[in-house]
Amino acid sequence: MVSIVADNQAVERCLERILELARRGGAEFADALILRGINGSLSIELPPDSDAQALIKLPENILVPVGLFGFTLEGDDIAVRTAEPGVTAEQRALLESMVELYNLTGKIAWYRQTSPVLFLGSQPDLARLIARGRDEPMRQGLERLATGGYAESIVLQRFIGSRWFRFREDGEEAEKRVLMPILDLMNHHVQGSAFDKRSDGGGRYLCIERARSMPREVRECFVCYARYDAMEMLLAYNFVDETATFVRSVPMEINLPDVGVIKVQTSKKKGFNKNLPPQLQDIAAFLPKIIAKRADHLEVTFLSIPATVTPQVFRRVLNVLIGTLNRTCMDRLDLILQAEEQVIAANRAYYRTVQEALRAVPAEDQAGAAWQDLARACDLQLSLLQRYSDMARALAA
Repeated sequence: MVSIVADNQAVERCLERILELARRGGAEFADALILRGINGSLSIELPPDSDAQALIKLPENILVPVGLFGFTLEGDDIAVRTAEPGVTAEQRALLESMVELYNLTGKIAWYRQTSPVLFLGSQPDLARLIARGRDEPMRQGLERLATGGYAESIVLQRFIGSRWFRFREDGEEAEKRVLMPILDLMNHHVQGSAFDKRSDGGGRYLCIERARSMPREVRECFVCYARYDAMEMLLAYNFVDETATFVRSVPMEINLPDVGVIKVQTSKKKGFNKNLPPQLQDIAAFLPKIIAKRADHLEVTFLSIPATVTPQVFRRVLNVLIGTLNRTCMDRLDLILQAEEQVIAANRAYYRTVQEALRAVPAEDQAGAAWQDLARACDLQLSLLQRYSDMARALAA
């Protein structure tokens, strides 16, 4: 039997209602799960002695299509105003209960106080600087904030955006953004469970299993929200990911004399991992997609600098890109090292510049959680870059 531990009776009753509504819709939960609501924080636990492997199963029909609802803010409370045709009574009931849980746990007030994105709305120069290193959607959003601060609609939009999941199968054109009853309580860890989309005779569903890579003595159950680095996770989900294992490069150009230019974007989209030759399968997660190629010029979606695996992984990626740019330059260590040096230097320079800009913020603004999280994210990015450099230096020795 799923148990609930809460320091507020209203929160406990709300969790019970969400659990019951989800079960009526066909959801399944491991009996040993513990739902926690303490001091406004929500999480899910599993006793270390539990043998449960399958933790949560959510059929598609109870995934709440958040884009079909209209919301508004009443002070620090969210209110559901409208629902478009096609929304079921079960989905409406689930959404209203989930919104009630957000309100009972003070999520909007917490978001106002801690959001780095909202903080950047009052720091236009810093917002523009951070925007230079982000992907296109975030860059545009930060630049809009830099020109006009933020409206109340941004508070709600950003908060809801940190809760929904993109439920879409490969090949589907329409993007379905959904809120996930009960699963919404699970926090992030890079070694957490994956969001597993499956289907059977009853239709599609989300399945969450116990994370195999997490130690058994860890009681909290985690999911991996996305493959984001520490700064990306902070701007998207409002927390610094201390478990981050890589740095996604800022937009830049790698200039290799007599070979060409590799232009690097900063996209969060998955890299190209279909139809890869066997010798590249082990670095598939680090390989970007090729956006454009012409003589002496290559443009790719991203570069990820790993800090917890051997530098040979990143160097193999660079080798593939250099070879794609000019096949005769494949396996040239001198070119690989030139490219590596430029990438590390560009990212170090960017985060050090952000650090300097953060120190220039008025002292009274440095006391808040948002400033501290931005500073911590910069520190973490630089420490990961340094770890990579240290490993590369040891490899050379």
